[in-house]
Amino acid sequence: MYDYEKIKSDLSTKYVGQTFVQFEDLTSVHVKAKNISETCPSGMLVLSEKQEDIKLKNSKTWQSKSIDGIFMSIILKDSKNQDYSSQIIQIATASVCKAILMLNDTIDCHIKWPNDIYLYDKKICSVFSEKVDKKDNDSLIISIYLNISKEIEDVNSEESIIGFLSDILEDDINKEKIISNILNKIETYYDELIESKILSGSLDIFRKHNHIIGKEMGIRFINKKTIRKVKAVDINNLGEIETIDSSSSKGTNVEKGLLKYGRDTIEWCVDEWVED
Repeated sequence: MYDYEKIKSDLSTKYVGQTFVQFEDLTSVHVKAKNISETCPSGMLVLSEKQEDIKLKNSKTWQSKSIDGIFMSIILKDSKNQDYSSQIIQIATASVCKAILMLNDTIDCHIKWPNDIYLYDKKICSVFSEKVDKKDNDSLIISIYLNISKEIEDVNSEESIIGFLSDILEDDINKEKIISNILNKIETYYDELIESKILSGSLDIFRKHNHIIGKEMGIRFINKKTIRKVKAVDINNLGEIETIDSSSSKGTNVEKGLLKYGRDTIEWCVDEWVED
């Protein structure tokens, strides 16, 4: 189990991580956080050492049966009835990226928009957010799944793109320290968002360590077949990717050239581009 006293000793937060519950094994920390979100305080931390395979957005899964990792969810409130599930993804990925770089600032850690973190060419982390839309429950849940090491040789077909912190860092990895650093950053960036309604410090990290700006890609609306070819040119202070039409250098007509987490599916490897 995690040593919460070690986590708390490095916390500089007022509320994030100040209350917690942890488990040896869960099917999903996200589901557990959602189930308890109505009655728990803002900043509640849900931790599990092990987690079964779970579904992410767009029917994707995060394999974790044979992985030593950090599986955690944070329950945030006081969002003033605003849905910040898109912006909290940017905050969480930036926070994890920063926490990893605090261990070694020379490694190639970058964010693949909207919710994955890579070390070099291997995915080591995925982030998922959800706004609980129920009466008397204005909760925003952010879940982070971070690979530390592989415990047994039990691979799947996707292993070629899956990586672990232990592949890069030779020293013993202090999971409690990583958790504390992530929580500290999340509270700082979330408070900025609530106060100003835009991203600030997390946006600086994203722009510096992104894996999308300057890249060409295909985009399509969820549940749609048409794929459009665009180039990502920037990310704005709402966490939306600004794009231009790759063929004409003009803004695309996909909502004025903005990609939003949760609405647009990104196709990174497409053989044939289909235009409207």
